[in-house]
Amino acid sequence: HTAKKPFSVLPTMNICGQYLFLFLMAILWQPIQLVGCYLPPTVVPECHCKEGLEGLTIRCTKLNSTRYLSHLHVDTAQAVVRVEIIDSFVDCVDLKDLARFYKLKHLKVTNSRLKQMICPAKPARYKTVINNLEGIQTLDVSYNYLSHLDSRLQSSTQLEHLNLAHNQFYQLSEVISTFAKLQSLDISNNHLSETLDQKIFEKIPLTLQHLDLTDNPWMCSPSLSWLYPWSEITSRTVRQQLSYVQCRVENSHQMPPLIEVMEYYTSKVNPFCPTMCDCYFHHFASTPDTVPSFTVLVNCSSQGLTTFPTLPSRTTVLDLSHNQIKSFSSLTPVPQNYQHISSLILSHNLLTSIDTKLLKLKLDRSFKADHNAITEIPYDFSLLLQKYAKNEITLGNNPWACSCNAEITNLNLKMKVEDIEEVICGEGSYPQPIIGQKVRQFLHKHMIQYLLSLVILKH
Repeated sequence: HTAKKPFSVLPTMNICGQYLFLFLMAILWQPIQLVGCYLPPTVVPECHCKEGLEGLTIRCTKLNSTRYLSHLHVDTAQAVVRVEIIDSFVDCVDLKDLARFYKLKHLKVTNSRLKQMICPAKPARYKTVINNLEGIQTLDVSYNYLSHLDSRLQSSTQLEHLNLAHNQFYQLSEVISTFAKLQSLDISNNHLSETLDQKIFEKIPLTLQHLDLTDNPWMCSPSLSWLYPWSEITSRTVRQQLSYVQCRVENSHQMPPLIEVMEYYTSKVNPFCPTMCDCYFHHFASTPDTVPSFTVLVNCSSQGLTTFPTLPSRTTVLDLSHNQIKSFSSLTPVPQNYQHISSLILSHNLLTSIDTKLLKLKLDRSFKADHNAITEIPYDFSLLLQKYAKNEITLGNNPWACSCNAEITNLNLKMKVEDIEEVICGEGSYPQPIIGQKVRQFLHKHMIQYLLSLVILKH
């Protein structure tokens, strides 16, 4: 007897048919997997599932916690690449609810009242779960109440896009510096200001191609001058985006470009600001086609100065109050850039006179020399102070030498002095009975009448 050959269909097929047959058999013998957009009834009212090329997307609304995510079937959870939670009431993201999301790449929790990015827990409990954050490429937590980022996010080594817009950040979180692949950072509409920590900010990876800092309460403060040299080493696209950021000039409604202001601080103001003084832009106007116009405010109050300092060019406001300046011998107005000063504050010093050097100053806004030891005011300088209708003048608490011919009793000048109630006739006034009297009591004609009455009484 001859052995029977085993049954086979392959010999009856051509070569192409054999390959097709083997391919179909391989598919049919694969175990059936329960992967798909299956959501249990406890999740369906709040969440929806969508299939995509990368994997599954879970989108949820009106959640009061992330625990609903833990209800997903294990096969569904393992196929999810994107989780979106919007318009919810979630205080924080509980990582244990993401324990089975091994393929998670995109996490979005917006307009959900987040106060903390990750719920508090013992490190050992989340050691395995935190590893799931390593694959996250996009994190969007905009429109929440966050003020910092959890340091545990440093495990997100693949993070490329981070959106923190419309939150409560006053500072950048240091964990951002660990995102070595970061390409996009949006921290617009927060509370970043002149107190921004330079050390943290300068650690932002240079891989960054998009940076949005707009709509923060930036002040045009010299403390942010470092932003300009930092911007010069960033990418061209980041520099372009930074040009849209505005800052507010102090005591003004002006909103010039932040980086341009910092460039001018770096080149025009900071190198020439007197030691121990603060120098700010008092005015800064910028248009795309013209060179910015600006003026500078210098504050040297309470610094123990005994001489007049040299100022940055275009200084218009100078505060030298509460110092130890005794005379004007150290002042040379033009070389020291005093010629454009419109407001000069010399209150609470040791000055005994007013020098005619001050005639080279504009002083059309204010002149304050109260609380010194000044006894007289030069005629020409008195005319300068009377020249402007709205300038502020304070001369009180000085030992003025009053007389009929003294400028301090000039009616036009007295009408402009704001602290006239504090302007008192001191030693050296004539006649002697007016010593200790308020200057406002003595108009010129009243002074003459007063003198005549004294003469009559003597006879």
